[in-house]
Amino acid sequence: PMPGSSAFLLAAGTKISAKSHLAVMIPKGQASLNNSGGDAVRLFDSNSALRLKVSYEGTVKEGYAYAKDQTGKWVWSDQPTPGALNIIAQIVSYPSTLIFSEVLPNPEGDDAEGEFMEIFNTGSDSIDLADWSVSDGRRKYQISEDDFLDTELAGQKYLVLYREVTGISLNNTGEEQLELYNPLGEKVDTLVLDASGKEAEAYAWDGQGFAWTEKPTPGAKNKFSSTSEKKTVEKKIITPQTKTVILKNIREQELGSVIKTSGTVSVEPDVLGEGVLYLAGSGIRVVLPKNFDGTLEPGQFLELTGVLSSFHNELQLKVQNPADITVTEDLRELNTHEIKTGDVAEATEGFLVTVSGNLTENAGDNFVLDDGSGPAKVHLMESAGINKPKMKKGELLTVTGLVSQYDENFRILPRYQSDIVTGQGQVAGISAGGPSLPRTGTDFWLIVAVFSGFCYNLLLLTRKES
Repeated sequence: PMPGSSAFLLAAGTKISAKSHLAVMIPKGQASLNNSGGDAVRLFDSNSALRLKVSYEGTVKEGYAYAKDQTGKWVWSDQPTPGALNIIAQIVSYPSTLIFSEVLPNPEGDDAEGEFMEIFNTGSDSIDLADWSVSDGRRKYQISEDDFLDTELAGQKYLVLYREVTGISLNNTGEEQLELYNPLGEKVDTLVLDASGKEAEAYAWDGQGFAWTEKPTPGAKNKFSSTSEKKTVEKKIITPQTKTVILKNIREQELGSVIKTSGTVSVEPDVLGEGVLYLAGSGIRVVLPKNFDGTLEPGQFLELTGVLSSFHNELQLKVQNPADITVTEDLRELNTHEIKTGDVAEATEGFLVTVSGNLTENAGDNFVLDDGSGPAKVHLMESAGINKPKMKKGELLTVTGLVSQYDENFRILPRYQSDIVTGQGQVAGISAGGPSLPRTGTDFWLIVAVFSGFCYNLLLLTRKES
């Protein structure tokens, strides 16, 4: 991606001191952010290369800031602190025990006087409904203490929302979807109904599903006529339509979309995370369902369907059902992209790449290479079982791996020991006498067990001789 026409350009000479913050105030008309549906903030360098990206989803509550907490996790905060250390209030969670329990779309007489929606607290604890909201897709109403003497809803009790309060006019004909949101903008319940031919009837919950009844009971337990036919209808939730998208265009789709795509396996499951594989090409992280028990190998060509989501800002497809994965071809040729170290960024996320550069930093399970175009971080995943080689600063290394994003950082994830090669063309981390001990995994503990047994037998033999 490139900066858009509305991008805000930082003034020449703008600097951020070490361990400090810079608040960038965006003028009106430039780089505006969405209040609903999610959005992303991107930072480009002077060469228009993307360096940082932070995205969020859903509806944003007014006055809240998206900020990093002390653990590095992005959360919503009700205390914005531009230019200063972030203040993160205690994370609030809301119960999911509220449901729509009854709706009267077309009452006798004037609709404006009798229409209502009813909310039922299925739990046992009281819930304050202030700042909760309901919507029919056209209009949203936020429950307020200005409209109700008491917004506290006890367990197993009802709250009735009349049209004269909410301003929401329900359809008398055609399908309509109602939604209930908590104060964080998270959807808690959805109800779909069609009131065609249902004058003076309420759509009500009977404990298992919904049915039309000629006995509306606002604020009380629902009743159903014994003389009229009662047909219970399961709650219906509209699910997104599946889109067929070629892999290189998948990043143009909205989060939450159900995507069908295809691609070649570049990393088999469990190497770079439990139940995780990667598809080659423009590339994407794929999360397999927990009950998937098939075997997948690099080079296999797959067709799969999943929900597009984000994992620490890295785009991924979450497959819901093992039947949504089909191997259509076996063992295609797997190619890597040779790039410069400075190209490890948003534009190459998900690619299987090879870079060569000199070692500039080395700490823990990470090291940094630079070929003069900019630094590239290499991270050794524990699940890959790679033995970190001994390296000297300035040493030339060639690394092959997946470009992955974690929060605002991009890094290369090697798959195997052979993905790290020295300047002399040798696999790094393997001694001249043979492979080094693995850092983790079954082989490591097998070697430890055999060595321990050998030492124990040697001790017994020594005792006998003495």
